[in-house]
Amino acid sequence: MPSAINFKENNAILFEIEGTYQAKNEKDCKMNLILYYYKNQLKYKLKTKTQEFSNDAEIELNEEKNGYYITFKNIEWSEYLGALDNEGEPISKDIEVPDMVSGSLYKDQITLQNYGNSMNYYVLFDDCDEKYIELIRK
Repeated sequence: MPSAINFKENNAILFEIEGTYQAKNEKDCKMNLILYYYKNQLKYKLKTKTQEFSNDAEIELNEEKNGYYITFKNIEWSEYLGALDNEGEPISKDIEVPDMVSGSLYKDQITLQNYGNSMNYYVLFDDCDEKYIELIRK
């Protein structure tokens, strides 16, 4: 994976990303995100129904070069079992819970996959009932 680039500093940003984002479906997933630059570093503040996070964020240009992958640092996943066998048991017993959340950023929307499936079990935010969290820039 290529290293993250400060697109704003290089004047290469595709679209404005700084601002406030809110969950599209606040009934099932209350979430508020603020993205901003501080000393040329992209930062975030994220508030869910029961938790608050803030730290650095990074963006990388996607393959189509029309949006970004965005990573929020220092957010420990609510649950993580990793890859599962046919009986639904973790294949590896000694796995660490990831502490970064990644998604896609396209124009005024950030999309995060909140939980996995029967072959790769995880939950990012247990206070959100949406499989795909859509955050819309206001």
